[in-house]
Amino acid sequence: MRKIAVLSIGLTLLILVFVSAKKDKNDDFFKDPKGFVFIPMGSAEIDGKTMTFQAFYISQTEITNGQYQLFLDDLIKQGKTKEYEIAKIDTSLWNKLDISGAATYAKTYYKEKDFPVVNISKAGAILYCQWLTGDSAQTGPVIPRQSGPHFPH
Repeated sequence: MRKIAVLSIGLTLLILVFVSAKKDKNDDFFKDPKGFVFIPMGSAEIDGKTMTFQAFYISQTEITNGQYQLFLDDLIKQGKTKEYEIAKIDTSLWNKLDISGAATYAKTYYKEKDFPVVNISKAGAILYCQWLTGDSAQTGPVIPRQSGPHFPH
């Protein structure tokens, strides 16, 4: 279960880095996206090193299987089979865990729409973030991108 938590936290961290944005407190034009919280620029000490971070938005909750499935469905709808293959959930990873019921999780976990999405690759998480901040066929831009890091394709 620890690996599942790490994967879920990893996706959350990718999302918060990817959707980084600048926000001026006096800017009435830009409203916080629904379901996201603004984190101002700052710094933190990590492993004895001071790290500085750009301002960003973070989801108030983990990304669910249902939310991720909307993304996968949109990739299929747009005919992006290469991206779909990269982003799809790898249910076989459950079988690598030494936990009771792993085979059942492999068959049913991803069907639980409100459970946090797990067993996706870093590349899949990046594609999800690009989809979330871009103009998708399903949703339009969920989080307007104003500035922040650019990930290679």
